[in-house]
Amino acid sequence: MSTTMISALLIRPISISIVPKKPKLANIGRYCIGSFESLHHCTGNFVPVIHFLIAIKILTAMQETSKSTSVTTVVNGLIRNVGGLYACRLVLGACEGGLFPSLNMYLTMVYERDEIAKRTSYLVSCMALSGAFGGLLAYGLLQMDGVGGYAGWRWVYLIEGAFSIICAFAVWFGLPSDGRNAYFLSDEERVIMDTRHQERLDYMGSNELDWNEVKLAFLDPKTWLSAWTQFCQNILTDGLGTFLPSILHAMGHGTLASNYLKIPVYCFGALAFFTFAFLSDKYGKCGMVSAVGYVILIVFSNSAVEYFACFVCIIAVYNGTGLNLAWLNVNTAPQYRRATAIEIQQTVGNTAGAVADQIYRTVTECLIVIHWLFLRRLDKEKQVILAGTGLDTRKQRTGDRDVEFMHRL
Repeated sequence: MSTTMISALLIRPISISIVPKKPKLANIGRYCIGSFESLHHCTGNFVPVIHFLIAIKILTAMQETSKSTSVTTVVNGLIRNVGGLYACRLVLGACEGGLFPSLNMYLTMVYERDEIAKRTSYLVSCMALSGAFGGLLAYGLLQMDGVGGYAGWRWVYLIEGAFSIICAFAVWFGLPSDGRNAYFLSDEERVIMDTRHQERLDYMGSNELDWNEVKLAFLDPKTWLSAWTQFCQNILTDGLGTFLPSILHAMGHGTLASNYLKIPVYCFGALAFFTFAFLSDKYGKCGMVSAVGYVILIVFSNSAVEYFACFVCIIAVYNGTGLNLAWLNVNTAPQYRRATAIEIQQTVGNTAGAVADQIYRTVTECLIVIHWLFLRRLDKEKQVILAGTGLDTRKQRTGDRDVEFMHRL
């Protein structure tokens, strides 16, 4: 079996594991259009849990996180007051905080650098599909309003949480902790995976925790360039992705219609990211296309035109977020430096939820250009050293600072 076929097999458990878990934090955006908002006197402001568990969550088994997240989701359906809501949201965020960074770290432990962007597109597209799935499920379960004395939004939390608990056991046994020891590989395939692992040793580094690598991640300019790019991008993701039902409701659609009308938008977002993951390096016009959608939302008041604009906007929501993450993944080494950098990026990016419903930033493109120019300057410096026309006066020469480590631009 070819390495390509092995890669396809390895990605399936990851794709399956992300779909049932991602809707949790986004659920609250769906229920703000129903009795949930009036019951708890909540506004549309969205303040996500900002996790500062640098590297610790990366070292925690993903399966343990998935189980705790699922149980907390069920408890969300039993809350009685706004205090209980806040407590559940904090616990849910603590459980889920390291999930997405851990999944991305898992990709880097299995795939080559030139395979990461494509696999990240699978991961982020599954997030989009989980949004569509969550909308479809919410549409059906909200119609159970009053059954057993429970509001419809309670049923969504209870049933989604129970479903995730079941899936967590499948992930526990089905997702291999090491690609070289995956249960579905033959002896010949394990040899291929061992060879791939040997080729990636410089990228992965030692398994021993080195606090100096953590320090270097904090001091690396590209970590912070990527983090602030993610912050700007997440304003789009949280603003449109989480509150799309509320946006549709504001267009004049009913509660149930707002949930099923989001399904095609999310499906289109998944398809768009699949496409742009392969074509973005060639054309690089994603940002301009997406900007058109936001102009339409601002200028036009016709609900049909505004609904069309949501399809255009969703292109920016998932492409920018996923490709920026993949960019940091492939350009940071070894693994503990990369783990810290990813967690910094996600921590800064998650703060965008605090302002997503109030403002939109337009400086993302500027940060991307600065980031690209910075990486190109680092590579030119290394090329001069390799050519023997300049002295290597750099203090750090390991991981992505190695003279032979060239960044992916």
